[in-house]
Amino acid sequence: MAKVKGKAVYVSVWITSAYVKVGGQKDASISFSQDPLETTDKDSAGWKEKELGNREMTIDFDSFLIEDNAGWLELKKGLINLAGDHQKCNCQIDTPAYKYYGNFVMSGLSIAGPNEDMASVSFSLASDGIITEAAK
Repeated sequence: MAKVKGKAVYVSVWITSAYVKVGGQKDASISFSQDPLETTDKDSAGWKEKELGNREMTIDFDSFLIEDNAGWLELKKGLINLAGDHQKCNCQIDTPAYKYYGNFVMSGLSIAGPNEDMASVSFSLASDGIITEAAK
């Protein structure tokens, strides 16, 4: 398989009946983690022992601030929903060979407006439940 260009990895959010790309993306990263559970006892011969704990996937990405983009409008409901309670979102991250999707909670959103550059927004999402991996 060929090396993958960064621009081939992007984040989409579920809106009504389809995944819609969040516009203006500049980068995206996904991280998988798993908590180790400590099981060391007096019979461990001085070596730490562990079992596998819970898993999590996080998505961090930046995009230009496009305030009428459908993806931006849907994602910001996860943290900035002034009309009511915040909500979870169903997101998907695509690579050329796979897609990863599931429910996420917004763990961070920041908007930057530098004087000499375009405004941008940074998103941090944390998985909420099972994440599915599917080959394309």
